[in-house]
Amino acid sequence: MECVTSVNYSVLINGSPEGMIIPQRGLRQGDPLSHYLFILCAEALSHLVNRAMEDMSLLGIKVAMQAPAVNHLLFVDDSLFFTLANKKAADKLKKIFGMYEKVSGQAINYKKSSITFGKKVSSDTQSKMRNILQIHNVGGIGKYLGLPKQTSNRKADMFAYITDKVKAVTQGWKQRYLSHGGKEVLLKSIALAMPIFSMNIFRLPKEICGNISSILARFWWGNGENKGLYWYAWERVCKPKREGGLGFKDLESFNQALLAKQVWRILQNPNCLMATILKARYFPDSTILTARVKTKASYAWKSLMFGKELLNKGMRIVIGKMKYYSYVA
Repeated sequence: MECVTSVNYSVLINGSPEGMIIPQRGLRQGDPLSHYLFILCAEALSHLVNRAMEDMSLLGIKVAMQAPAVNHLLFVDDSLFFTLANKKAADKLKKIFGMYEKVSGQAINYKKSSITFGKKVSSDTQSKMRNILQIHNVGGIGKYLGLPKQTSNRKADMFAYITDKVKAVTQGWKQRYLSHGGKEVLLKSIALAMPIFSMNIFRLPKEICGNISSILARFWWGNGENKGLYWYAWERVCKPKREGGLGFKDLESFNQALLAKQVWRILQNPNCLMATILKARYFPDSTILTARVKTKASYAWKSLMFGKELLNKGMRIVIGKMKYYSYVA
């Protein structure tokens, strides 16, 4: 990082660059070079954690005996670390964080960080690890990357935030100034795109899909503050245009298609981290096509099994080559 000192800026005046501006605060957050520098720093942090795992000073967590151990995950500017709950692991993590801060110049904001413990970790051990790491916020609740960190029995309450987001964004649009063409563009490009990220991982309950469809129908047929008259059922509006509909996505069918796509990725990339962990946990002696829902299975796995039902309907197997092909009927 010492080789990167500063950058220079020039200003276009009548189409030609003029002057040379040298900022005094280093790289700005929106500078194109900052992304590559952040990746280099993240690679260094990942290397430190992997080296600690190799010398057995920072062990990872396994979800099954045959599963690979995972001690960290990096996503954009968020980092997740997994380790055993003991003083040795806390000291090693603290040492790695200090080394990373010293080399990269990036200080960790411990006030925005959180720590989560298992149910069997004693309160004394939790207190010691918090004091060593200087992280006192308790995690495990709320959302991470727009998805709930923990699932509950009441799935409708868990995904109610999606309904609230769709309702809030549609209420902000002025219906009286929009034609049906404008409404169609807004609903398809914005409202229907909001739950896609969650539908890639989880199966949304029918209650949530129904509530979102009601919000979209109310906006489509409404006129300002008036509810409007529903000329057609929303199921008919969701049919493809070649069948007389308007091409709006049926949320439940679209949700199943996105989950089937995840199953197809696992089938085509069996050596990726997600595939190896799921295989060790749920289908160690078979393939995902013959896997079943086990006792105490996670909600994400149950959702994948819902998507597998659709994949089995649109797939053929070439016996001689043992290859899988998917097709759209």
